Amino acid sequence: MDVTTLLVMQWADFHANHPNANIEDFCRYHLIHNSEKFNKEEFLGGIVPSLATGMLVKLLNRIIKLYQDYAVSAFSESGITSFEEFVFLNFIGSSNEPRKTEVVYKNFNELSSGLLVIGRLKSKGYVSERNDDEDKRAKRVKLTKKGENVLKICRRQLLLLNEIFFQGIPDDDIHLCTQLLTPIELKFSALRQQHKNIPFEDIYKQMSGSN
Repeated sequence: MDVTTLLVMQWADFHANHPNANIEDFCRYHLIHNSEKFNKEEFLGGIVPSLATGMLVKLLNRIIKLYQDYAVSAFSESGITSFEEFVFLNFIGSSNEPRKTEVVYKNFNELSSGLLVIGRLKSKGYVSERNDDEDKRAKRVKLTKKGENVLKICRRQLLLLNEIFFQGIPDDDIHLCTQLLTPIELKFSALRQQHKNIPFEDIYKQMSGSN
């Protein structure tokens, strides 16, 4: 049986069971149910959550940790010793002299630990700070020439890391993952501050509509 005929037959079976579904739904269904089966002893460190949501979160967490480990290795000659330092350096370099608190909170850090990261970047000579003209209690930061050069090195190294880390994955698949996950990031990054000091039980009731 040729591939086209097989695909048409699978679409017919899917549509019979899901009459309101569209082609995009079928493509997602097809990808999920025809994906490669992993060795559970190797996949996710051998501990595979029973729920799909738990599996997704664990998978993302492990990928992020692996990526950051490789990134720090790639940064070894730049003077950047943690991925967090790069994130802050990159944010400052992409912003117009942001306030220190903005750098910290926009990157989901606690104030005390975030200020320590900025302090390390300052001690290395990568950023400088000045008083905020509008708020004398606040400080604004920007990259020094040395920091600009280091950021260029780090960005170049990340391009090389991305090349080997995501090799074999088509750009369309990368775009699809981004498209599917972006709404979650936008939703909860907007809610994070207002949820910060609210008990989780209340957050759950608010978000789920439970009484």
